[in-house]
Amino acid sequence: MLASPKAYARTCGAVYACVIVLGIFAEFYVRGSIVVHGDAVATAAKIAAHETLWRAGMVANLLGGAAYVVVTLMLYVLLEPVDKRISLLAAFFSIAGCAMTGTNVLLDFAALSSTAAPAALKTILGLHLPGYCVSLAFFGFYCALLGYLIARSGYLPKFVGALLLVGGPCYVLNSCMVLLAPAAWAAVPFDVTTISGVAELVLTLWLLAMGVDVPRWNEKACTVSP
Repeated sequence: MLASPKAYARTCGAVYACVIVLGIFAEFYVRGSIVVHGDAVATAAKIAAHETLWRAGMVANLLGGAAYVVVTLMLYVLLEPVDKRISLLAAFFSIAGCAMTGTNVLLDFAALSSTAAPAALKTILGLHLPGYCVSLAFFGFYCALLGYLIARSGYLPKFVGALLLVGGPCYVLNSCMVLLAPAAWAAVPFDVTTISGVAELVLTLWLLAMGVDVPRWNEKACTVSP
């Protein structure tokens, strides 16, 4: 049993916040300012001109993936009293997503080495989106299972669980549609992953600010069979 479930949950929230900041930096700031969609030559020139920034994006993704492994373990421990098997299944989905994120770091390194060959760079950059979709699909299943566990927990608010139960499938839907019908999906005016991101942000802020209801967590933990 945890000595201080509230402090543990808040630490988890703090690490989760680091994951979000690192992800925003790598995906939106670095790639957003360097990758020119549909123009491998211009992208190669930008990568060459901003090599340090591109490498910083790789490091951010690497550290973010490592931090998410920590979050996965901490959430497993926090939610294990609800249902150990489902909490473990959720952790497996998360680790699979983290592994795929690591593969995308390797693709970014390959891109750095291909700035003199625009055709090869175009192929490498083209693999980033499907790789990202695969990782988000695994994280979508993870979020949905977290939502189920949180909604049943009694020591975390049901509305957070409900958000994740909606947000998780949105990740999965987006990934499947990008792979299945990218042109049609791109025409949809609303990005459904916004719902997923809001759900993860709400969970992070709740853990960071409020933690868990300690008496209810202890009560639940005491009823778990050894």
